[in-house]
Amino acid sequence: MNEAVPDVTYTSLAEVWASSGYVRLDSCTASYEGPDPFEPTEDEARIISIAEPGVPAYEGLDAYLTALSLCSRVSDEAASELFGGSSRQMLQAASELCPRAPQGRIIGFWSSGERAADGEYAVTNDGLVPGRFHLRKTPPAGCTWSVTASDGSTKANGGAAEGQSGILLEEKDVLASDKCGIWEKIE
Repeated sequence: MNEAVPDVTYTSLAEVWASSGYVRLDSCTASYEGPDPFEPTEDEARIISIAEPGVPAYEGLDAYLTALSLCSRVSDEAASELFGGSSRQMLQAASELCPRAPQGRIIGFWSSGERAADGEYAVTNDGLVPGRFHLRKTPPAGCTWSVTASDGSTKANGGAAEGQSGILLEEKDVLASDKCGIWEKIE
C-alpha cells in the first residue's frame, strides 16, 4: 500500500473501483470467505480454467484470487511488477474477469502481449506479439535493453533515447530490458 493511503478492506470490485484512493493503490490482495472446501461457480471455474489450464476448478481458489487481485487499478510503477510478473494466461483470466473495470483495457494490452515490463520476453504465441514497441514513459537513468534474434545474435540494443524512439520486434526475437519501465506496442 502507498503510505498516503491507509490499509483498507473492500468487499467487492465495485467498492475498489469507486474508492477515492483507487488510483494510488500500489497493490491488492484478494481473499476468500465462504464454504470450505471452495466450491466454484460456473463463472469462477471458467476463470480458473483460463488462469491455470488443467487444474481442477475446486483446487483453483488461489488462481481465481490472483486474477481477481489483478483487476484492481494500480500505478504504472506497480503495473510493471504486477502485470510483468504474471503469466499471460493469468492476465487473460483477469481480462476475462473484469473487462469493464477502469483498468480493464490496460489488462487487455498486457494479456495480449502488447505491453511488457523490465525482464526478458520472447515474441511467441504466449509472449509478446510482433510489431514496433516503445517505452511508455521516460525511464530513469541506467535503462538498457537489447533485442536478440532466434540464432542468438544481437539485432539491436540501446538506452532510453532509442527505446523511446521505438524498436521492431519480429517473431522469435527476445527483448531484454533493465530499468526501462513499460514497453508498449505502437504499430
